[in-house]
Amino acid sequence: MFTLSFVACDDDDNKGEEPPVPVTFEVAVSDVETTSATVAVTPSDANATYYFDVVKKATFDELGSPTAVAEKVIADLKKYQAENGAVLSDTLSQGNDSRVYTEVLSASTEYTACAFGVDASGKLTTEVFTQDFTTKELPPLVIEGLANCSADYWGNKLGTVNGKWILTLTSANWDKYMNLEVATALEQKDNPVGVYEISDPYGEVGTASPGYQDGDNFEGCTYIEYVTFPAEGVFMVSGTITITSTGEGVYKVEIDARDGDGRRIQAVYEGDMHITDKTYDYGYE
Repeated sequence: MFTLSFVACDDDDNKGEEPPVPVTFEVAVSDVETTSATVAVTPSDANATYYFDVVKKATFDELGSPTAVAEKVIADLKKYQAENGAVLSDTLSQGNDSRVYTEVLSASTEYTACAFGVDASGKLTTEVFTQDFTTKELPPLVIEGLANCSADYWGNKLGTVNGKWILTLTSANWDKYMNLEVATALEQKDNPVGVYEISDPYGEVGTASPGYQDGDNFEGCTYIEYVTFPAEGVFMVSGTITITSTGEGVYKVEIDARDGDGRRIQAVYEGDMHITDKTYDYGYE
């Protein structure tokens, strides 16, 4: 459990009056998992109205200050409520409160839980109190049983400025299917040996296309298991693909990538590679 509490001080030039005691909040984060966490808030004044939420830490970095984040959170909330016939006071807290954020967070991501005083009009009445946390990583997806590999060279067809190779790796019964798209030099037609970084933009020598879906087609660096219908693709968005020649006609393909949720994807294939020059078959140069 993480707990953070600090006290704000206000200057008061009126010598004869006791300055008001500023309201403070303890923000505690517990039970942090891959896509969930529990946030509990304890105010110093049980009558104070406040709001609390979880925001990506990158948003704090982008907006520059906790106050700017709180103001944006309230502005977005008021807009949403106005569109749905609600008012801000409906969602303000008083006294101790907590919330379980379930299946709404992303794995391997830095977040900040924040709490701040706010009145029914949306005006901030206290400083912003925060606690940082990071969600856990998803277990890695280790793909085994890849038994076949083909590699098609397409040259500069379909959007690459260099040599486009599409590799297809499958299990023996085709229930596992991996598509890899990498860019070599245009003259590298014999094989796709090299190290490729999955990146956007894609097309320069040494890059590989991030995975994506185009209608019913899975494109770029994508993995599919045909155990459900319709099949769901795992789209690789970062990482490396390493292709080496380990002997006469024998190749090794190593994948160490991550998907959009930060899950690590690992696979190794070693064996024959059926290579086809599609520029020759279809007349593309």
